[in-house]
Amino acid sequence: MVVFAARLLSLAHLRDDDAVAHGHLHAVDRRAGGRGEHVARRDRLAAAVFVDLRDGDVGDHAGDADVGGRAAQRQRLDARVAAVDEEVRRQRAIRVGAVRVGGSRARRRGERGPCGDEDGEDAVASVHARQRQQARCRRPGRRVARGCGAGVSRLPRPARARCHTPALARAGRGRYNGRVTGDIRVLRSALIDSERFVHGFPERTGGVSTGARASLNLGYRWGDDRAAVDENRRRLAAHAGYDPDALVVTKHVHGTRVWRVGEPLPDPPEFDGLVSDRPGVVLGAFAADCIPIVFADPHAGVCGACHAGWRGTVAGVAREVVRRMCEAGAAAAHIRVALGPSIGPCCFEVGDEVVDQFVAAFGDLPGLVVAGPRKRHIDLRIATRAVLEAAGVRPDHIDDAPPCTRCEPDRFFSYRRDGRGGGCHMGFIGLRA
Repeated sequence: MVVFAARLLSLAHLRDDDAVAHGHLHAVDRRAGGRGEHVARRDRLAAAVFVDLRDGDVGDHAGDADVGGRAAQRQRLDARVAAVDEEVRRQRAIRVGAVRVGGSRARRRGERGPCGDEDGEDAVASVHARQRQQARCRRPGRRVARGCGAGVSRLPRPARARCHTPALARAGRGRYNGRVTGDIRVLRSALIDSERFVHGFPERTGGVSTGARASLNLGYRWGDDRAAVDENRRRLAAHAGYDPDALVVTKHVHGTRVWRVGEPLPDPPEFDGLVSDRPGVVLGAFAADCIPIVFADPHAGVCGACHAGWRGTVAGVAREVVRRMCEAGAAAAHIRVALGPSIGPCCFEVGDEVVDQFVAAFGDLPGLVVAGPRKRHIDLRIATRAVLEAAGVRPDHIDDAPPCTRCEPDRFFSYRRDGRGGGCHMGFIGLRA
């Protein structure tokens, strides 16, 4: 009896150690009660089984005192011990096998999230949901959901989750392992002249925020401590080389309003896009799955930034930024555009009502609508490229293959993955003083 309880407790510890070894303990922590409650449940389970065995564990046969009854009891107990032994061996084999292939399970896990923009349902922190979603992220295009409609493209298989274009150069160092630590890391586009413009898309490392907002959360509206956000912005400015007091940011409402710095503020002061021709001023556009976009005309010395969610993409917010830049002296053919990290077609699952709006705005644009295992997916990058090209931006002046925020929790915040308790990024650009 003691042997059986000890083996069961060993199995429970094995599962906990496996969670730590493969980096998904944070998923357990997000459940009610966190890790302490999880361990307590494990210990209560082992104790309950031990008491059950101490009392005989014979159920309706507790009154049997004959030798045959005791023999049957011993057989049942031996069978349960054998079952636990087999489960221990199976779990150890799984763990050793995972280590041998060099694949941390944390990199293969995903989770199911809300299906709309920020007004969607809360993110689901379920390990099984993560496994199902990761299968969709890592093995897209395997199945086509019933009722997806004819003529829908299959989701292309990415070479890796970290699928950013070579034009996006990664800077900095550091690694996420259970919590976000390390130096600030910034993605920059080779299309934008770094001698004339300061610009980039920071990852989530190098800040002071904690919890789901760890660590470089840059937005006040996400419930973070204001002092922490101020420090994060100061650190990013020091890393990138601009004055933090010169930062002007969007207050996005998923629309198309663009404000040019120096003009009277709109009423209310809400806008998803910014334009500036003033040296030293840095524009910032927030996003956490939506696309942060930066624009630069090196000939005219005009830059812009915008937040493009699916609503703003359909409405053409990027086109409005190009138009306002041209009013400031830029030429569409000279404008370079870089799309920052955002939710990719592998994860942007939407309902029919959203698909209908994209089809109405873009027609049968190849690759725009892709079939997923349950619902259809939208490729926001393809739609944004179409908007920019229609506005006069040259195709080779668009950098539109950033990483997927939802696929990489070690590098990026994601509203769909983390819900309203997570943080946000910021694409930034400014004409150097």
